[in-house]
Amino acid sequence: MKKNLIKFAAIIFCAMLTTVFTSCDKENNPNNNNNAASDDALSVAGMAISIKITDDLFSLLDLTVEYYDADGKIKSEVMTSPVWHKDIEANLPCKLGARVKMVAKAGAKPSGTIDTHNDIFYSACARSRNGKNQGEMVYNSSAAGAYNIPASGLDSYIKNTNGVITSFLFEFNAKGEPKKLSW
Repeated sequence: MKKNLIKFAAIIFCAMLTTVFTSCDKENNPNNNNNAASDDALSVAGMAISIKITDDLFSLLDLTVEYYDADGKIKSEVMTSPVWHKDIEANLPCKLGARVKMVAKAGAKPSGTIDTHNDIFYSACARSRNGKNQGEMVYNSSAAGAYNIPASGLDSYIKNTNGVITSFLFEFNAKGEPKKLSW
């Protein structure tokens, strides 16, 4: 099932890239005043992000996703379901990435074992406004986490991860070249 989820996320991402890379040119849109040279130059970076947390963790933790938006500002969203997805496009140069922060829910009483497995998918690349000249791509699809921990180890799990389930951040320069950074 987990492999199917990753395959499904990859298929969805490919479909999104097809949609994102489709645009009208001057022949099809006479109101388009952009010149051809600027349409072909790398000018934007886009990132698709999917994060899936286990039901165990979702029931025991308050989870917040921080990410860079199109304006280069860090935004925060509370995860209201075990699956979170976001597509972001920003003008070059820019930073794109996300991290999931966690704290134990007040009054949470774990029992038995806790499944801490999570699925993370992200893909980003620079491209021209008309969808040509795709730049270098950054991509990751991973399943991570100690699959089961004893309920008594939840506080240690949070402490050992510094309260972060996952984090990834890339800075795309004006040429569309990505550089991996740390949060």
